[in-house]
Amino acid sequence: MNLILRAIEEKIAEKKVKGGLAYVKLKDSPLDEVFIRSQPISFSFDVKQSFLGVVRIVPSVKSEEDANLYRSLKGLECYLKYSGLFRRNAFFNSREELNTLKEMVPSMVISDNLITRLNNDPELKKLIMDIKPSELTILLKSVHEELLPFVTSKEYLLRAEAKFYENPTEVTWYITLTHMLIRGPKFTKNVRGIFEIMEIIGKHLREVSKKTNSISA
Repeated sequence: MNLILRAIEEKIAEKKVKGGLAYVKLKDSPLDEVFIRSQPISFSFDVKQSFLGVVRIVPSVKSEEDANLYRSLKGLECYLKYSGLFRRNAFFNSREELNTLKEMVPSMVISDNLITRLNNDPELKKLIMDIKPSELTILLKSVHEELLPFVTSKEYLLRAEAKFYENPTEVTWYITLTHMLIRGPKFTKNVRGIFEIMEIIGKHLREVSKKTNSISA
């Protein structure tokens, strides 16, 4: 964990480390905070790292306008998908579960506004192809805290999301990136690249959220 933090030392405004977990606040960043977790890979001595970038748009919903912003953004959720032999191409695709969720909340509009922005960003695409993260998802926080213990399957998750859609309490984006960092000459470059990926996405999320807010206002 210390090696990861040392690679981005000049960007850190605040940090806390405990075991395999770290909290980081970056200087002048579209990300409000980043959480890092190291996880052992089953049946292996290798370790993968999960990075969670948090982008708060509305920390606490106070009005119907705030609630409608969440509802307008929900249909933008997406994930990174690879195609071709040896992952030769990477692109963002709408979250597949949105189609099932729409059956529960027919008023939700699934939109490609965000994935179009991300797929047309050459700097982002180059960084992704250099690093090839194993997972990269962009989701809104969509479960009330009191329901978390009951989310034991995909079905219950979607039910919880439908309830949150009816009564959102905040508008917060989660960027989750998972990658196995291997020590070597490219270690520092890859760590910095991961943070650059999340910051570029964070900037797009702030811009698309602001634009959506002005349209729905």
